[in-house]
Amino acid sequence: MRTLLKRSALVRSAALACLLAGAAAGGELPPSCETPAEAGIGHPDPGRRETVLPNRHEFARVLMGARVTVVIHHHDREAAVEGAAAAFERIAVLDEVMSDYRTDSELSRLCDRAGQGPFAVSPDLLSVLGSAAEVTRRTGGLFDIRVGPCVALWRESRKNGSLADPREVQSALDRSRAGMDIDSHRGTVTLGAPGMRLDLGGIGKGFAAAEARDVLVARGLGSCLVSIGGDVAAADPPPGETDWKIEIRSGLGESRVLRLPAGHSVSTAGDFEQFVEIDGVRRSHVIDPRTGLGSHRRGAATVVGRDGAVVDAVDDALYLAGVAGARGILAGFPGLMAVVEELVETGETGRVERFVSPGLVFADDKPVDRFDPANVPPAGFEALFNGRDLNNWQGLIDGPPIEAAMSDQARAQARQAADASMRDHWSVRDGVLMFDGRGGSLQTARSYRDFELFVDWRIQSGGDSGIYLRGVPQVQIWDHPTGSGGLYNNRAHASNPPVKADRPVGQWNRFHIIMRGDRVRVRLNDVLVADDVVMENYWEPGRAVYAAGPIELQAHGNPLEFRNIFIREIPPMPERADPEERRLAWWRDARFGMFIHWGLYAIPAGEWNGVSHGGVGEWIMYHLKIPAPDYMPLSRRFNPVSFDADAWAAMAADAGVKYVVITTKHHDGFSLFDSAHATFDVMDATPFGRDVMKELAQACERRGLRMGWYHSILDWTHPLAQSAETYPEYVKVLRGQVTELLTNYGPIGVMWFDGEWDANWTNDMGKDLYDLCRSIQPWTIVNNRVGKGRQGMAGLTAAGDFPGDFGTPEQEIPSTGLAGQDWESCMTMNDTWGYKASDSNWKSPETLIRMLVETTSKGGNFLLNVGPTAQGLIPEPSVERFAAIARWMKANHASIHGAGASPFRRLPWGRCTTRPGRLYMHVFEWPADGVLRVPGLLNTVTAAAALATGQKLSPVRDAAGWSIDLDGVPRDLASTVIVLDIDGTPAVVEARPGPAADGSITLRAQDATLAGHGLRLEGPEDEPNVGFWTDERATVRWPVLEMAPGAYRVELTYACQPDTQGARYDVVIGESRVSGLVSSTGGWREFTTVDLGIVTLTPGTPVSEVAVIPLAKPGNAVMNLRSIRMIPVR
Repeated sequence: MRTLLKRSALVRSAALACLLAGAAAGGELPPSCETPAEAGIGHPDPGRRETVLPNRHEFARVLMGARVTVVIHHHDREAAVEGAAAAFERIAVLDEVMSDYRTDSELSRLCDRAGQGPFAVSPDLLSVLGSAAEVTRRTGGLFDIRVGPCVALWRESRKNGSLADPREVQSALDRSRAGMDIDSHRGTVTLGAPGMRLDLGGIGKGFAAAEARDVLVARGLGSCLVSIGGDVAAADPPPGETDWKIEIRSGLGESRVLRLPAGHSVSTAGDFEQFVEIDGVRRSHVIDPRTGLGSHRRGAATVVGRDGAVVDAVDDALYLAGVAGARGILAGFPGLMAVVEELVETGETGRVERFVSPGLVFADDKPVDRFDPANVPPAGFEALFNGRDLNNWQGLIDGPPIEAAMSDQARAQARQAADASMRDHWSVRDGVLMFDGRGGSLQTARSYRDFELFVDWRIQSGGDSGIYLRGVPQVQIWDHPTGSGGLYNNRAHASNPPVKADRPVGQWNRFHIIMRGDRVRVRLNDVLVADDVVMENYWEPGRAVYAAGPIELQAHGNPLEFRNIFIREIPPMPERADPEERRLAWWRDARFGMFIHWGLYAIPAGEWNGVSHGGVGEWIMYHLKIPAPDYMPLSRRFNPVSFDADAWAAMAADAGVKYVVITTKHHDGFSLFDSAHATFDVMDATPFGRDVMKELAQACERRGLRMGWYHSILDWTHPLAQSAETYPEYVKVLRGQVTELLTNYGPIGVMWFDGEWDANWTNDMGKDLYDLCRSIQPWTIVNNRVGKGRQGMAGLTAAGDFPGDFGTPEQEIPSTGLAGQDWESCMTMNDTWGYKASDSNWKSPETLIRMLVETTSKGGNFLLNVGPTAQGLIPEPSVERFAAIARWMKANHASIHGAGASPFRRLPWGRCTTRPGRLYMHVFEWPADGVLRVPGLLNTVTAAAALATGQKLSPVRDAAGWSIDLDGVPRDLASTVIVLDIDGTPAVVEARPGPAADGSITLRAQDATLAGHGLRLEGPEDEPNVGFWTDERATVRWPVLEMAPGAYRVELTYACQPDTQGARYDVVIGESRVSGLVSSTGGWREFTTVDLGIVTLTPGTPVSEVAVIPLAKPGNAVMNLRSIRMIPVR
């Protein structure tokens, strides 16, 4: 097969001359030669006459020894020209890296160092070589870039018309099998023997095409395609099309037009061109690493997948493997699809055999009738139904546990009756398995474990059936508005199809079902209707589905037809962690996300009709009591022409952000996405008319960022949301919009709800909404604001039956780590979420970095907000702060991403984050004597170093723990990170306050354990206090050294504002306590010391803890607590 534009473009008439003229000149196509839509690459469906697309631009050059074609669909020709130039430049740079023809290329310099030790290579070359080595491993050596010596010899053979001497070939093979060591950490490659030469001709063009495509996408030219000698990499399809149309040829039959999905690459290898006949044998230019010669296999292989380099390499391996070996090769590359054709007999009249991956779609395919002839399985599959009789099938007795409980005699009788029913009511006619609507179900005679299954089915009006998997019901088939393909009997893991993909009643439909473990994926007519859903055990609820069982065709009292029932067993999934742990694993490793609050409220920017708004920007409608008819017309002014999704994603990714959460709809009801459930949205109500969510989701995917949606339950403007009577109808709208967000934009990492305090919203509604999210995208994570379990701004979830996967502290970081809880602190950079022009109270970059560190050290995530302007720009102070974070993260990201909580309750100079066997000591306050002391660490420290510079340090054990001299370590004002490698799991002994020389014990705020919501340290570093004590259930505790028996006077130092006085509390010391009443001190910073009285500690009752426990709080807070002092009474 030949991929379109392999070596030359398939074009029509005048366009060909223009393209070839541009290529011959080695430059850009002149404007008059920009080819319209009828040009071969990316052409519409064959047979359809298309109008010329005026915004289609095509450019060509000769680079990497091949014709390079760039196709761009964009309204701005100048942007297209600049983009194409950048793409060509990227390819030219890669040619300087990978060419084996150029003696000055990086690859040639590496080969010249063969046998001489490690050679430092660029990230580009390291990436290509790494991919090549992996493909070599997975193909068993059928692709191998080390064949360079054989390639050089074969070029001479082609030129001379005769094969080289076998001894020369063997010598070249020996050099091609020498070792190659790739050290990705050091960025070096070692070629093990002199004379080794690498040849990247089978992988480099696919890699370069994908890289050039990514350059275009990064410049906002999302609808584009790049072809280098026929290795094609595509982004979004042309406007109005669902995919790219790429012609492929094999030389063994008619060419076909492949439908190439967005974001995929395609490449073809074979002997249809660049072949030579030597000694009467036709040989390809593709070198067989097993023989060192050009292959004499007649055939071709086309491969489709997301990784251009891998696609380019695997096509060579599949061509050499042929039809018989194709399935085995592809088993090692999940996600790749291929067409392999082979002439299996000599001569032009030989028989052509084909292998076609089930997932490939061609433009000339009928909708589902792609198995031709019927009931003949594709390579690697077996036919459960042979089209002739009922072999392989038997009647269904009953559910597995019921059948298992039968005696042998009863089971034999039941089997006889079930098989008789099968013969009476199931029959075969014209290659179709037919059920007459009476009798029982059908099942396979054997059981299957993990499998891939194709089933064609047809029902009549009102029909109802299903496919039982391993004896468990069922993948639903029915004539119903919900549509087929859901797991009908699921309860805990709801599985309704997101769309109805059924064809009209009376037409054939096709299921493509994959079952691995307890998880099921279903495509109906090429539409994903169930994605990795847990299948529940209908017969034995609460137990996992059976590891093996039959496939069953359900009889449900109505006629049915089946055909093309093909199955293949697939390897079991490896042992894996609990599904919930796996679902949350990426989020727990991420640690850092970016929040975006953007909407119509950015237009007034905190001021309405000359009146400044004192609250956060996005609440202006509420606080200034703006009527909806006055507020909603803001949408006509929403035209953020400076919005650049790629710039936003790049800023986040550079700073080490791993996921982005953006307001799809805030409380004002305006939707920033294209919704069929609302007209008050960015597509229908604004002059901007672009789906912001689509652009940002695609930009984040290109940067490797997970996408998250904020969506408000509260709605101030939707008419149905304003009364209890109409609220159920509003909930339908809300669920419809959530369904759109989880269906139309690819994988969504997080659903972040808010506004759940609406009086009409109930916890049961929240449970249903949570289940909806998980039914559409089972792996998505949902915050706790979906239900009613959030405990105020502290954000953590109350005990009880509340939905949600993580807590959401807002504008605060919990005072202590929260073992066993997942939580995420969301934080503004200034005082507002949505843009507010007057808010200049920006936190410093150092403060924000320390907040990130502190959150990680307590086992949480940090979601840092930006509020873009009405023009679509992120404010410059936010950009500057993200840039500062990026600089710090570049050197210190290992201490954040994937890091865990600190084993220390408190460190006097900063914070600690952890990885297995490693402590990251974040030094906020530089020690005065330059010596970092780590108190209470019992483990042996085996090594120490500065993370940013790698400078080695010398740890010394002392009586208190460990000391590290920081002499020569550059100080980072935000956080200097010192890495300690330790043996084993961290073991720490807490330092406890003890008596001074006079016997008194002073307990300071900075040494306390803050237990409960809201509490935090505030005030001067040298004399902080416990503040934000707004929850009377929160307590302040100190572990203490054992106190001697006797009488102690208790003094407490605190501050309280006049309007908040009146709280009552106890100070509990062991089994003794003393009570206090909070009076006004004049203000929150006006501290005073009060005498609470005397407590007596009796012998035999040891004291290890002192606690302050509130009893009542009539005001806003308990107090600001600075210290407690206990003085012996002599």
